[in-house]
Amino acid sequence: MPVKQLIEGGRVPVKVFTAELEPQARVQLENVSRLPVVFGHVAAMPDVHAGIGATVGSVIPTRGAIIPAAVGVDIGCGMNALRLSLRAEQLPDGLARLRTAIECAVPVGFEERGEGDACREACAPLARGLGDIVSRHPKIAKMQRDPQKKWIRQMGSLGGGNHFIELCLDEDGFLWVMLADLVAQNKGVECRKDKGVLDEIPGAYKDIDAVMAAQSDPVEVVHTLKQIVCVKG
Repeated sequence: MPVKQLIEGGRVPVKVFTAELEPQARVQLENVSRLPVVFGHVAAMPDVHAGIGATVGSVIPTRGAIIPAAVGVDIGCGMNALRLSLRAEQLPDGLARLRTAIECAVPVGFEERGEGDACREACAPLARGLGDIVSRHPKIAKMQRDPQKKWIRQMGSLGGGNHFIELCLDEDGFLWVMLADLVAQNKGVECRKDKGVLDEIPGAYKDIDAVMAAQSDPVEVVHTLKQIVCVKG
């Protein structure tokens, strides 16, 4: 993957793997390159854009320190896609009821499950490990109300911010369920379009085709999915 821009002037250089870099993201990257704990070089991936506290799509190697904002509040998040046996022709003409059903079944934002709906079996294998962590770092328990129960009630929830449940169709018309960041345009997609999501709707992100083209060397496209339903956290 070729370097398209090289930003110098800091303690370490910044290698940018895209020709498109917004001014605010450039300033953030320049500031990071001057930090005394950064070494080697800072990298900016093709999907780079300005973030809160640190640049989204950046790789910041540090020595002797951890920068929480650079690690991100989404640590532990990932993406997963599962192809179902259902096909496009089996879907209803209107998808609003399907979106509403997902929103009713999966807590979003700060919402959580009731005591009777909590996923206790899924939590059981994790309880001991979490208990060990909290015993070593007891301040974690003081960050939430009723921490012993809250994480259990939130298991299987979508969370908030840039988290999404998507229903997509592939090239052969099969239906997919995906947990992901939103990366395609929302025209024709059954999703929220109110002011509450204007900061994170698909239009706020770079064109996915351009991003994938810029990283074609390390990435192999297996399927191209088209969104039809999106539920935002």
